[in-house]
Amino acid sequence: MPPWLEGPPDEAAGELGRVGPGTGGDSTFSAIDPSLNRPTTDELVAGVDVQLTPGIRGRITGVAKHTRHLFNLVDTGAPLSSYSVSTIVDGRPASDGGDVLLPVFNRLPSSFGADRYLLTNNPPGETADAWFEGLVLNAEASVKRLTLLFNATASQTDGPASNLGFHSEENDLGGVGELFVDPNATPSARGRLFYDRAFTLKMSAVYRFPADITLGAIARYQDGQPFSRVTVVPDLNQGTEFVRAYPAGDARFMFTGTLDLRLQKRVNFGATGVDVFVDAYNVLNMGNEVEEHVVTGFPAFRDITAIQPPLAVHVGLRLRF
Repeated sequence: MPPWLEGPPDEAAGELGRVGPGTGGDSTFSAIDPSLNRPTTDELVAGVDVQLTPGIRGRITGVAKHTRHLFNLVDTGAPLSSYSVSTIVDGRPASDGGDVLLPVFNRLPSSFGADRYLLTNNPPGETADAWFEGLVLNAEASVKRLTLLFNATASQTDGPASNLGFHSEENDLGGVGELFVDPNATPSARGRLFYDRAFTLKMSAVYRFPADITLGAIARYQDGQPFSRVTVVPDLNQGTEFVRAYPAGDARFMFTGTLDLRLQKRVNFGATGVDVFVDAYNVLNMGNEVEEHVVTGFPAFRDITAIQPPLAVHVGLRLRF
């Protein structure tokens, strides 16, 4: 066994903490709360379906969800009293409220190696539960050779992010993360989550020409991914850390949109047949951002780091039998 896992914490050896599956022979290193509850979701769905004409139909649906008893880890061996608190300035323009002081938690060396992890439900309070509200609109119309489909959503989320960051394993509530392990991850942790796109639109159309030729088109729009600006805090006893500059998901990357087309010709040979088709994705070759540099205080703040895929054309053949 490595010496840093044997016996009590040794500050002289520079031990900061222990993480991972190993207990080092300490049965109290990690535990499961005996009163742990499974997560539950209460969901209410209501809608109206209307047949306006024989060829036109519409539907609107409202959805509300409330999720409780979320899983998370709590570091019972290093509570909030194991940290000293100071502030740093988050410089903002006057139009955005001016300078804001952000809390920073600096771990006391006397608590290094004292970490003890308890798997439990989110502690009661403002970060305990998650909410979702949304509206879904669907419509379809068929007129002779033309079929049209229209879909739109409006939604919002309100929940705790399990980790700092904006990716799917960070600004989400599906994982067990650092929310109640590192107090620097707790402030402003509640907000709009990874999958929250606010408004989305999709229009689909299929036109059937004579001679078994069809042309299909799909136009899509969605609001940008939510994110939080983060500030780097160096020279802490536990090392460099990030803190949120504002609530989770309080800003968004740019919206994205695409127009995709398919032209298809069907040829039949008795009971068998061949479909020859050409697909064109992102026909307008839109290059909107999908990620940015989100660290404040750097010249590259909000510089684009990823964009949506460019125009692509695929040719295919499908045999039917």
